[in-house]
Amino acid sequence: MTSLPLAVGLLRIAADATSAERSRARIALALHANEAGYALVETFETSNSGVNEETALRALEELAVRLEADALVYAGPVDLEQVHDVADRVRLMVIGPRLRIAGH
Repeated sequence: MTSLPLAVGLLRIAADATSAERSRARIALALHANEAGYALVETFETSNSGVNEETALRALEELAVRLEADALVYAGPVDLEQVHDVADRVRLMVIGPRLRIAGH
């Protein structure tokens, strides 16, 4: 069995999203990564209130380096400039387009 290259995920979802909506969004992101040929190993969540996107991107970058990940998969209205900055530094393929996320 051939293993897939690794991806890390960034998910921006409404702060008031239910746990079911969050779960569906995470599953959709993992399936999207798989369809693109990647195994999604972790998803970092951000919202309008809560986890800061910059903080999530720092953690995502550190994990991507440690795992030697190949791609960054995102969903929701993320800051694409910051996403591409991280991807350029770590040499990650950016996979979009954004999926429809509840609350956005």
